[in-house]
Amino acid sequence: MTFFATVVRVLRDFYIAGGYCILDTYYAELSERKEQKVTDLTTFCPLDRFLQSKCYKPKEMRNKMEVIKCWEEGSVTIKEPYRRHIKVMLAPDARDVPEVTYSHAIIDPGSKTDYHKHDRPELIQILSGRGISVCKGKEIRIEPDMALWVRAGEMHQIINTGVESIKLATVFVPGFTARENLERCVRAAEEASEEQGQQ
Repeated sequence: MTFFATVVRVLRDFYIAGGYCILDTYYAELSERKEQKVTDLTTFCPLDRFLQSKCYKPKEMRNKMEVIKCWEEGSVTIKEPYRRHIKVMLAPDARDVPEVTYSHAIIDPGSKTDYHKHDRPELIQILSGRGISVCKGKEIRIEPDMALWVRAGEMHQIINTGVESIKLATVFVPGFTARENLERCVRAAEEASEEQGQQ
């Protein structure tokens, strides 16, 4: 295939996908920041841009097995008081996976998630780190190789009480969009920060 034909095919696939692939630009900017893999949603990586980088797939790749090197994925940083770093690998708007949402969350020592619930069940696996899981007011100590099945409507929270980060893998079925998932986390942190400022 000639260079010209290749360019035409790529442009055609961009048009079909309904967007532009900015992944190369995204990682070029990250490399300028000493290959930083965690980005701040509000200062460097706008949500639309973060999601766009995950949505584009050439037509010939759309029916093939996805191979994801999770350590290479960029993250969105949720601010205090619920500081954590979230990577959405699979979702209806991340790699075009409508069936499920699969994410990693890294919770810094001394930090936590907000106390929240979902309208669908969530599977949480603890990959590393130690802390406390709170579900409907009851506390359970968590450690690596544990899994939590949180039913729809159950209030829950993860608190990092250790000296190392907690790394979680989370699964929602049916899937949330990455936008829904991230915007909820950002909004909760902003509301909590405003409440603290008013006290």
